[in-house]
Amino acid sequence: MYEFFDKVKGMVSKTAKDAVKVSGDAVEYTKLKFKAGELNDKLNKLYAELGKIVYASMTDSEGDTENAEDICQQITLIKNQLEEVENELSSVTNKTTCSSCGAKVDADSTFCSKCGQKF
Repeated sequence: MYEFFDKVKGMVSKTAKDAVKVSGDAVEYTKLKFKAGELNDKLNKLYAELGKIVYASMTDSEGDTENAEDICQQITLIKNQLEEVENELSSVTNKTTCSSCGAKVDADSTFCSKCGQKF
């Protein structure tokens, strides 16, 4: 009789641990998606600012090239940060990115479901 309760206790314990892991993954996924959104917003603002500088330089020949170079460096930095966040997201969701078409596919896939690229 005690064996039965020990088995039930073990099953409940395992189920609880699995639930904690899943909820932890969901929280981590949400945090990473939020961070990716913030980085994309920053990128869009920098692109807009850079566009204004380029436009001014094309029309008035008063382009602020120092500021443009600084913005380009900021863009590169944020793009690198965004790539790191995307890699973390892939890890949390057990997905990988196809090098051929950029589709997100299961990490254990042999072929890309979109373009057929072999992994």
